[in-house]
Amino acid sequence: MFISAIGLMLPTLLLSGFIFPIENMPLILQWLCQLMPAKYFIFIIRNVMLKGTGIFEVWKETAVLSGMLTLFLTISAFRFKVRLQ
Repeated sequence: MFISAIGLMLPTLLLSGFIFPIENMPLILQWLCQLMPAKYFIFIIRNVMLKGTGIFEVWKETAVLSGMLTLFLTISAFRFKVRLQ
């Protein structure tokens, strides 16, 4: 089944807090938003570019994104290794 990139990006964009505030979403969606890397990326970009804050004000979100990056790269490396064998 072919799913276009826009079809995959739409839920991520909607749950990132970019279009709708996360606080106004139902509680189950607020919990789901915490799993979206885009939420943390948009928070960092919004604070750095619009508010002019430095890296020290967004270090928690940067740490969460770095942790997600490490986790996803590790999982993908193991899955890729299994595919090659």
